[in-house]
Amino acid sequence: MGNDAFRLWNLAPLLPADQPVTRVFKGRGELIDHVFASQRLVNPTNLPAVQTIRSVEPLSSIGDDPTRRRNEPDSDHAAVVATFDL
Repeated sequence: MGNDAFRLWNLAPLLPADQPVTRVFKGRGELIDHVFASQRLVNPTNLPAVQTIRSVEPLSSIGDDPTRRRNEPDSDHAAVVATFDL
């Protein structure tokens, strides 16, 4: 079996087509937040439901100044959430 028992898979390919990004930087969508899972949780017969959770739609675009949004009430990231059947 080798090291496959310890390999982690990125669940980003399971995101719905209408949720492809987790942050917007200078108007361009980026996928920078990820969930990784082992083969014990993810296999062809047991794929999790994966989605993003946003505080607002659409995500606010950020720029080079990380302090510009410091007092904003919403997040500039969407959380990636995976739901597993155990």
